[in-house]
Amino acid sequence: MVSQSKGIHFYQSKLQQFAPKQGPNKNLQMLQATMKLGFNSVLFGNFDPEKAFIAASEIGYSGIELSALDPAMSEHINESDPVSQNISLISGLIDKYNIPVTAIERAKHDLNSWEYIVQLADGIGCPIINLGPGGSIDPNGVPISGGSFDYAIESLKRHSEISNKYNITTCFKAHYNTCIDNTELSKKAVQLLENHNVQLDFDPSHIFRVPEDPVSGLKEILPWIGHVHIRDCIAEDIKGPGSPFEQICGRGKIDLNGILRLLKHSNYEGPVNLEVIGAKQKNLSLPSCTVIAAESKGWLNSALSSIEV
Repeated sequence: MVSQSKGIHFYQSKLQQFAPKQGPNKNLQMLQATMKLGFNSVLFGNFDPEKAFIAASEIGYSGIELSALDPAMSEHINESDPVSQNISLISGLIDKYNIPVTAIERAKHDLNSWEYIVQLADGIGCPIINLGPGGSIDPNGVPISGGSFDYAIESLKRHSEISNKYNITTCFKAHYNTCIDNTELSKKAVQLLENHNVQLDFDPSHIFRVPEDPVSGLKEILPWIGHVHIRDCIAEDIKGPGSPFEQICGRGKIDLNGILRLLKHSNYEGPVNLEVIGAKQKNLSLPSCTVIAAESKGWLNSALSSIEV
């Protein structure tokens, strides 16, 4: 059995592969001062949330996106407990490791549980909750025509009415094989929601699988971006982004360099959170999860340091 300490420090050899070779890099320091690099705790879905905070602190991330997804992916929030209990737990980890929660991901639309998540965000000082697009799909995952898009818009409005009471921003993303799965529909949807404090969570891996060019897509929707998910993807037009190791930044075929460059040149200052899914389902070890987070951070460091300010 690998100890927690060994698991967390296992990242160092990977990180060193990508570290700048000569002294402090001013470009990198300036970029990291604006973009808030973090990762979604779903990567550590097989473990308690403290393991994610430890890894983020030791690897050098500046934030965490807290997973409030399906229990099959992670169980970092126990919704059977009073919300005050979860606020106390997460706030303690934030203070202990000096790692803020920059977003919470709650994929499903469910007004019955939504205010609980919003109250959690408010209690821990988290400004953003990320939702899926909503709408209706058939058992094969194919969007149902006629009303599905309209239903998604109405649902996002109703969710935002609750989050706005707490001054929390609701973001949604285009999701492969749903009623909002491409750039055109993303832009149409967010424009319809402009008066409801709803913004976009840009996830290039879903746009890439449409297939569309994520860099061109990002140019179209930049004014409405409130959050960015980042990971790589091995191929277009596939159901999922690949195995957890295939989602490591730099291992796939998405032009992540182009995306980071565009974000920087547009003065984007929000969260950029690595979201690697499937770790719990694959029963990945703590060292494996740590390597994924660390290699991606190293790659992001290298990519950001190459961008001219």
